[in-house]
Amino acid sequence: MSAPDFTGDDEGDLASLRKVFPGWKIARASGRWWAARNLVREDLAGAIQAATPDGLYRVLEAKARGGR
Repeated sequence: MSAPDFTGDDEGDLASLRKVFPGWKIARASGRWWAARNLVREDLAGAIQAATPDGLYRVLEAKARGGR
């Protein structure tokens, strides 16, 4: 799987990540990129966060391949 071309446009980058990882809820908040199977404010224990969309992509890609 190759990474999308991230443009720096938050909405476009969100759309790209959501397209590649449809089973994840992906959001941009508090200056970070977040992904979780269920984005509920009270239950972010399983959430993944990264500083950039590319960083989030790399973590989600590793998870998709069975990594941590």
